[in-house]
Amino acid sequence: EAQERGQEQAQAQAQAQAQAQAQAQAQVQAGGAVREESEPMAKLLDAVKSTGADVVERVKTAATMNYFTSEQAYEIAQAMEDDFDRIEVICTLHAKLIDQHHFSKVLTALASPEDKENVWQRIKIAKKGGASRF
Repeated sequence: EAQERGQEQAQAQAQAQAQAQAQAQAQVQAGGAVREESEPMAKLLDAVKSTGADVVERVKTAATMNYFTSEQAYEIAQAMEDDFDRIEVICTLHAKLIDQHHFSKVLTALASPEDKENVWQRIKIAKKGGASRF
């Protein structure tokens, strides 16, 4: 019974994510998504480049309200000075990408194969429901 509820929750979560991605794609097609040259994106990049202690939290907050292209996620990750923060941000933005098939572009912001593997492992855990957030 508990297993069935878990499966139902996972299915509902997957459906909600698919629906959110479809809505985000529709926004992009309608010109309503955050664009690279937009003011919100510019402000976010400026905040990331300022390297304050709350940079990761700012990105997480932005991710709760926006969707991103892989190019935008790459730019944000590239702007991070700390490798650990970069990994955290990439993991956070993965679920908010409207073009996840281009996620490999985002991974190029990481220098080492170990960091890339770390990101993939964290994403796998999150998809299995093992972590509510990164």
